[in-house]
Amino acid sequence: MSRGWLQVAGALLAPLVLLSACTNQIPGDSSPASVTLCLPGNNGWMPLSAEIAATPEARSQGVSGRERLPRRSGMLFVYPQNQGPGNQFWMYQTNIPLTIAFMKADGTIARLQGMSPCLNEDGDQCSRYEAGVTHRLALEVNQGLFEALGVKAGDRIALDPSPRGKCRERVPFSVDTLPGAH
Repeated sequence: MSRGWLQVAGALLAPLVLLSACTNQIPGDSSPASVTLCLPGNNGWMPLSAEIAATPEARSQGVSGRERLPRRSGMLFVYPQNQGPGNQFWMYQTNIPLTIAFMKADGTIARLQGMSPCLNEDGDQCSRYEAGVTHRLALEVNQGLFEALGVKAGDRIALDPSPRGKCRERVPFSVDTLPGAH
């Protein structure tokens, strides 16, 4: 009897173990994985909580449909390989004006681009925003945040590995070691 029970328990637990190995999220938590990024600025390093969008579905959804984005937060789009300059973002059903930073795999910002909301029912009527540069990552934040902090093209972001997320501890950014991006 105990052998049969172990086989049933193993069969039930195996999918959960495999699922938990693919994410850094708490089991049962449906919120996206997030990371604390450190943005260089005029007054030192500034923490930013970024949701990670690493799947095609998460990248497609982005922040569309949201009414607001907290002040020091954003969404980090992670691609499995470099994207060409023609890669486009659009703001269909996005209520928030955003700025997007197109970045290299090491977190170096290659280009910043402002994007306007588009609430048009017909998505074909929404503007497309071309990257204009080869990139592996894209970080969307509230419009004006990068400018207010003094963040510009050529700056390189860092990661904060501490649970506090204050950017006192920083490690170099690398897409290959980014938690929740695989």
